Amino acid sequence: MNLKKLCLSAILSLTLWGFPTLEATSTEFVRVTPELLEECAEPVAIEVAEEVVIEYEEHLVYTTETVNAREYPTIDSAVIETVPQYTEILRTSEEINGWDCVIVNEQELFIKHEYLTNEPPVKSLGVCGLTAYCACSYCCGKNDGITASGTRATQGRTVACNWLPFGTKVIINGETYIVEDTGNPDVLGNNFDIYFDSHEEAKIFGRQSAEVYIECGDLAN
Repeated sequence: MNLKKLCLSAILSLTLWGFPTLEATSTEFVRVTPELLEECAEPVAIEVAEEVVIEYEEHLVYTTETVNAREYPTIDSAVIETVPQYTEILRTSEEINGWDCVIVNEQELFIKHEYLTNEPPVKSLGVCGLTAYCACSYCCGKNDGITASGTRATQGRTVACNWLPFGTKVIINGETYIVEDTGNPDVLGNNFDIYFDSHEEAKIFGRQSAEVYIECGDLAN
């Protein structure tokens, strides 16, 4: 294929990829050859930004109170799970606008950062046997409702235990109880006896088992 002769009195612009624009003026004709194009070509330096990937190290965190886990990181988002106090869960991302991304029941959900802590607030005592009692003479041999520590037995607070000091707080099924009473060593053993206001409620509770936790602040007792 013959190359066209171009008059350099006009402006010759080459917009080929990788070549700069060529402009010239003259009254003579020139032949544009591949050698001319190669001579005019200038090397182009292309800088490629290196992609920096910052990996977040997933780690366990603990709920400081019973808290809602939401579908998205906003207070208006739907509540998917309610997570009990002192629950151990996996945190998968840095805090984003006050929310942490966590795994709850194999779902990726969001919990407010202020309700999570890196330090375990409780220590597991293992799975313990649970029984129930009331203040009647059948359960206690008396019916005044006064515990071995001198307090009045209160449902939702009082628990009997023979191997932890009075005043120790334990968490059973997400509820916090205080060791305020003791029981018959032959019957209670290393278990926990939970107080109810009525004998009927105690009978309905029956015998159960659950993992019991103790608040870390009470470990020195």
